[in-house]
Amino acid sequence: MPRRTALLVVLAACGSSHREVAKFSAPGDGACHEAGGCEAPVPGEPQFKLPDSDRPPPPQDPPVGPVEARDATCDDVAQNLAAFDLGNYAEESKLAPAIAKYRAQYTKLRLTKDERQCAFESTDRASVTWCAPRMFPGAQVALVDTRDCPDIAKAMRQRTEQQQPGQNTWGKQLAAVQASCEQDRWTVAFRECVNSVPFPTYVDAYCGNAAPMPLRKKLQDRLAQIK
Repeated sequence: MPRRTALLVVLAACGSSHREVAKFSAPGDGACHEAGGCEAPVPGEPQFKLPDSDRPPPPQDPPVGPVEARDATCDDVAQNLAAFDLGNYAEESKLAPAIAKYRAQYTKLRLTKDERQCAFESTDRASVTWCAPRMFPGAQVALVDTRDCPDIAKAMRQRTEQQQPGQNTWGKQLAAVQASCEQDRWTVAFRECVNSVPFPTYVDAYCGNAAPMPLRKKLQDRLAQIK
């Protein structure tokens, strides 16, 4: 069979197969080929409805404001110290004897109101030892001699002037730091850190962790009152 004749036979055979040809719409003809239609659902207009009387709306949260400090009790101090010994999640059966021990110790020593409040607000044992060393016989807390406080403030002033010569804008902050040194019972460890700080406003940020928490709070309060 000649080659051209064979090619015609093959083409004829292919053309005789029954295949459905996909139907395409011309682009942009605007016709809809979906069985359910092509219109997008339009949401209804919002309407006001009365609240369900069977399920009234929940009450609004009360306004959030500063938490008022309360006077600590003997039990507060005992529970705080017991938590330092055993952890905040200790079993009640283990906490009870420790709380009873510290309650008896507190009653015997007759802590002052300031000692009691300080011990309650402390976040670690070292801070409690600073607050009320009588609670831990034999514990030593090295404190700064208040007579050294003017020199500490003077040295900080010199460092400040070296960093910002001619700008005397730190007077009130320096006075607050010196007052804290003289009245808030600075620890030696805190003083060592303060001696490396150039500006008084840096004391809390850089040396706060070197101070017992109640001492740090006292200094923060002094600096916050500066206007």
